[in-house]
Amino acid sequence: MNARGGHFNQLAVLIGAACLVVVIAVVSGVLTVDNRTAGAEVLQAQRVTTDVARLMILLQRAETSQRGYFLTANEDYLDLYNDSIGKIYPTLEAVTEATKDNRTQRQEILNLRAVIAAKLAEMRKTIDLFDSGARDDAMAIVRSNEGKVLMDQIRTSIAAIWTEANRQSQARVDSWRLNGNWLFAVQIGAAVLMLLVSALAVASGLRHTRGLQVTQRTLEEANERLEERVRARTADLEEANEEIQKFAYIISHDLRSPLVNIMGFAAELATIRAETAAHLGVTAEAQPEMTRPPTEIDQDFGEALGFIKQSTAKMDRLIGAVLKLARSGQRQFHHEMLDMTAIVGDIAATLKHQAAEGGTEIIIEDLPPLICDRLAVEQIFGNLLDNAVKYLDDTRLGRIEIRGRALQRAVLFEVEDNGRGIEARDIGRIFDLFRRGGKQDKPGEGIGLAHLRVLIRRLGGKISCRSEFGRGSVFSVLLPQGELAPGDSSGPEKSGRGA
Repeated sequence: MNARGGHFNQLAVLIGAACLVVVIAVVSGVLTVDNRTAGAEVLQAQRVTTDVARLMILLQRAETSQRGYFLTANEDYLDLYNDSIGKIYPTLEAVTEATKDNRTQRQEILNLRAVIAAKLAEMRKTIDLFDSGARDDAMAIVRSNEGKVLMDQIRTSIAAIWTEANRQSQARVDSWRLNGNWLFAVQIGAAVLMLLVSALAVASGLRHTRGLQVTQRTLEEANERLEERVRARTADLEEANEEIQKFAYIISHDLRSPLVNIMGFAAELATIRAETAAHLGVTAEAQPEMTRPPTEIDQDFGEALGFIKQSTAKMDRLIGAVLKLARSGQRQFHHEMLDMTAIVGDIAATLKHQAAEGGTEIIIEDLPPLICDRLAVEQIFGNLLDNAVKYLDDTRLGRIEIRGRALQRAVLFEVEDNGRGIEARDIGRIFDLFRRGGKQDKPGEGIGLAHLRVLIRRLGGKISCRSEFGRGSVFSVLLPQGELAPGDSSGPEKSGRGA
């Protein structure tokens, strides 16, 4: 009960701490976002004050240029006047955009736009009168209070906008400071919470460490017992594998003995047949008591002997295949760095004459190097290329392509041909011993692909086939990168390649 109560209290504290962390994170996020907003609004208020001040300067400079032109008739003053007039409205638009979210400033901007339009119209009118020769009329307007009243109204509107911008900026600065105080308090609370949680974690960790040490000792003892069982099981499997290989050898040896006898008797029968034929030396008309002519008996005798010889030869080949598979399971592999492009090229060179007879083109791409047993690799690709050449379609020019690509700790090779192809029903059994697919018009006993599968499995790889009947096949061989023997750092050999 005490242990359960302690675990419950720890869980409650951790849940509470997690909830506080969530609250702290939310509050910190809200305050941070509000500070960013405040900063943006302060910058916007500063832009408003800067723009309205610039606007006032431009209006005053335009008015000063206007009066300087009237007093001196120097057109250089008009250049300054026109430059100022050209900048007034863009500046006014910038102020309008910056104050669109403030109702007070937005209303004041409407008034300011109307007064500025009137002031600019007044200045434009006096300059036009002055240029047309009515200088007295232009100066009369200047001496009147119309321009002064408009400038006073402009100053009043700009002052109101300036005041509102400063008020808004100060409010956001105050909010900024308050948020900073809250953030500091939240950080202090988070630090205290982390200290409490850390203390609880340390106490819990110390308590669990003792339990883990006991568990570790128990696991070590269990692992030792497991390793002993694995060693014993491995020894049993090795013994069973050795017995299977011995069994295959005994079967093949015991079968081969009677086959030798059968082959000997068949040879002896052939000798007897020859002697009998020599002693008879008569025709069917001279021996009316015989049920069949001697020539017919001789023919049947020969056929029987032929069947005996064919069967014994076939059984001898099959037994040889069983022995080959058994022996391949005993051979030790020697891994070395192989130049696969050169090795496959050498294999293709041995088939050059056979391929040339059918106009076959063998294409070998640059293949990735492989760390593997050389003899095994030569057997694999020798068999695949031999099959590819053997089962090409006689109705079209042959094409065989060998390619490969490096994977993580493995290499995938593909041997593709445009030959006869394999029917879907036969693809699943072409790797079985003594099984062949398609038309049986080529010599063979269905041993090669079965042997390849056993060999590739021993190397830790896989072989598969995809095919379309009447169009060709692709054999894929996945071979893992082996480990070089200690001290063997040789790279891929640089032998030539053939095609």
